[in-house]
Amino acid sequence: RRAAARGCALRAKARGIVADAGSYAPANTVERIAVLGLGSPPTAVTAGGRSLDFSWTDARVLIVRQPGLAVADEWEVAFSF
Repeated sequence: RRAAARGCALRAKARGIVADAGSYAPANTVERIAVLGLGSPPTAVTAGGRSLDFSWTDARVLIVRQPGLAVADEWEVAFSF
């Protein structure tokens, strides 16, 4: 993978394309998060200090819908039990 990435960077540089690491900021957001393997449903789910809507299925799957988290950002989701 590294060789392929380096080759891509070299081809871009040869064409005068300069990569600016971190400058691309897509507007895409996470649609849903599914968590498997929990023993019981959480009492709360939060991200960035705000409460998130979630559901618990009969198959013991936690679904967090529309968390509003940007795909390109770093984020953390916390579960309270």
